Amino acid sequence: IYKEFLVQTRPDFVIFPDIEVVNGALLVNICKELEIQVMVSVFTRSLGRSFFSPDYRETKPPYFGEFNEENIRDAELFLNSAGYKSLIRNQIAASIGKQNISIKPYAPLSKRILLTIKNYFKYEKNGIFDTSLYIRMRTNFERYFDVWREWYFNNYQIKFFDIIDDGAKLPANYILFLLQVTPESSINTYEPYFIEQERAIDLIRLNMPSNCVLLLKEHPQMRGMRANVWYKKMNLKAGVKLVSSRLDTDFFVKRSSLVATITGSTVIECYCYDKPVISFGGNFFSHLVDRYESYKDFKIKLNQLIEKNNFDTYETKVVNIAKIYNISYDFFIEEPFVFEKVMTKENIESYLYAIMDHIDKILNNHKIK
Repeated sequence: IYKEFLVQTRPDFVIFPDIEVVNGALLVNICKELEIQVMVSVFTRSLGRSFFSPDYRETKPPYFGEFNEENIRDAELFLNSAGYKSLIRNQIAASIGKQNISIKPYAPLSKRILLTIKNYFKYEKNGIFDTSLYIRMRTNFERYFDVWREWYFNNYQIKFFDIIDDGAKLPANYILFLLQVTPESSINTYEPYFIEQERAIDLIRLNMPSNCVLLLKEHPQMRGMRANVWYKKMNLKAGVKLVSSRLDTDFFVKRSSLVATITGSTVIECYCYDKPVISFGGNFFSHLVDRYESYKDFKIKLNQLIEKNNFDTYETKVVNIAKIYNISYDFFIEEPFVFEKVMTKENIESYLYAIMDHIDKILNNHKIK
């Protein structure tokens, strides 16, 4: 159906807000086959901007590599100001900009529930979906489920964690593994081999130096979400300790011997801190740090990273971050039910400008070739 439509209409570009499941990847590959340009929106996380990727792996656009004075200033502000990074995080975490909301993103709860049931039985009954009607109904009550998950974590899951408060004694030497939300597109799409993060955990603990402990820091959004049996399994692994999601990640990052993650955005922070870090998956910033390549020499690699003392100079970091800012635009694409900011007039105008500017750069780039 995708291919038939694309052959009939022959668009020059296809724009994706994000790619979460396999049907999006299939559409990208069909576009490639038909030589149709792809624009996948990628949020640059703590850098606070977005860019368009030519695929679903956060590959940077073909004009990546340039930078200007404004990009340099943005990069210096990011590297020098912890307050700026906090501001970006707060913008992501909260619904801001409500004064110029163009379209209200949701109907009343009762209407949403009725529409969910109607759509499921009228339009979707013959479809094949990853989500059941129960899950679709539950999305209408997410704010209430958040309260339940918090209560469940505090009363039934906290017992599985070894480090639950700031006064806990930390190991003298430890590797910090930052658990990620699961299921989640940044792993499922970019590094599907590590969908089960236990694979990376075992790789680290079985190859780390004997004087190291592996700390697993839970993600705040996974409170009350991960199964108890998974925590029990981690408790049985030698050399592993669980760290509560409530505790400050930066505190553990700065005191660690090494930070590891699949595709987590803390990689960017580690790059700024001169903290040894390894990424198991690829994304738009993974070129800045060391990547997992093979289990055969992983033991040697871990030791080399822990002993690492040569990092990029400040000037090099500024240039590398500036190059990312150069391909990025000031727009934000996310679920409008959670982030009303995406429906502001300013964000919509920035998004439309970014589309036209990116297309212009792509066309000019092709002319140069």
